[in-house]
Amino acid sequence: QLKVNAPGILALLNEKNESIWFTNTSRSVQNPVAVLLDSGNLVVKDANDNNQEDFLWQSFHFPTDTLLPDMKLGKNFKTGHEVYLSAWKNNNDPAPGEFTRTIDPTGYPQVLTKSGTNVLNRIGPWNGLRWSGALTHTTTNTKQLYTFQFIFNKDELYYIFSLINNSSVLSRIVLSSNGDIQRFRWVDQTKRWNVHYKLPTDTCDTYSLCGVYGSCDIDSEPICECLEKFVPKYPQKWEKGDWTEGCVRRTPLDCNKEHVFLRYSGIKLPDTNHSWYNKMMTLEECRQVCSGNCPCTAYSSLDISNGDKGCLLWYGELIDIRKWSERGHDIYIKMDPSEQGSTRKKAKILAVSFSLLMATILLILILLRYKRRKKKLKLNEDIELPLFPFSAITRATNNFSFNKKIGEGGFGPVYKGVLEEGQEIAVKTLSRTSMQGLDEYKNEVIYIAKLQH
Repeated sequence: QLKVNAPGILALLNEKNESIWFTNTSRSVQNPVAVLLDSGNLVVKDANDNNQEDFLWQSFHFPTDTLLPDMKLGKNFKTGHEVYLSAWKNNNDPAPGEFTRTIDPTGYPQVLTKSGTNVLNRIGPWNGLRWSGALTHTTTNTKQLYTFQFIFNKDELYYIFSLINNSSVLSRIVLSSNGDIQRFRWVDQTKRWNVHYKLPTDTCDTYSLCGVYGSCDIDSEPICECLEKFVPKYPQKWEKGDWTEGCVRRTPLDCNKEHVFLRYSGIKLPDTNHSWYNKMMTLEECRQVCSGNCPCTAYSSLDISNGDKGCLLWYGELIDIRKWSERGHDIYIKMDPSEQGSTRKKAKILAVSFSLLMATILLILILLRYKRRKKKLKLNEDIELPLFPFSAITRATNNFSFNKKIGEGGFGPVYKGVLEEGQEIAVKTLSRTSMQGLDEYKNEVIYIAKLQH
């Protein structure tokens, strides 16, 4: 049974009335009670005091394997107390297992799933809108059901998800005994908890799968490739699918000499364990700091919620990158100047080639138009005869009636006709079965016209 003892300790007793578990408190109250709130938070407090700041103990500070709405996941820097998820040993044993889910404050904070001290996966740093490696925060249904908060200051660091006001959805996040993160939703019709999403979502969520400067793309085969202008450190191992050693710069970098920054877009930002940040800097100021700091290898915007602001610097090699074309971020990596030169040279060649191609096409079009005009002018000069609509010719020959036919030559039949004003004409046609062409036909018409003139 559960029992609240003075001065405010909640204890779990066995059948012998012996305590097998109990809470701690540094304060005492006159009338301690244990209350299960509507949020699911079990609290020990004074019966007459509902101020959350005065709670003696609350279960939301010790969540074991489940994260509920409005529960903080993070760390209080003042007290040193950390709230994290700890998986069960197995589905039937609630004793602490080997897996944990924490917000690591080292460098710039990021969410990690660990087995002991080994990182299994991470969803990147917070970018002002979401965790940079998370898919689920951007789906339409999720936006309609939840809101997300990330608080990070000198006093505390925590992350909260909350249900939108008046939402009837029940949701919880669970760290399973095998290390998976699962978000469940309660389906009232079936009276069951359904899995809404699960992490890791695919193989590319595996921590450091492609090694340093390697990028994972789940839609490629193989899924690991070096970042552009990087090459496998050990090509033979890489070709065999052993990507653990990662990649190196194609052109080695001497950070004490001249260098440039190349932008890489559409990626999940690398591990921020060895990073530095400043919330007030501009992106250009960020570049200048990294440029003047030899160990700094890359920089990026810290917050993209309202344009690029803040500064995030990386020191040492970059690891755990994946391609994230739709919701990926930009990162600027320090490189040897020759790499930027090769990029510019290639772009210049492409630009010149495109210009030459367009100029050639334009010249051809001008020549064709000139030839057509010249041909038309020559025809107008050669034939100074009135032109008749085809409908007038059709009426004059009674639609090329057989009775109007007066002969046939090499070009085709010849018809006698009478125009509406009474003038008699001869209509010479060019048959489709004629062995002579249109040019010969035109020449004969011009010749006859000149003779009559």
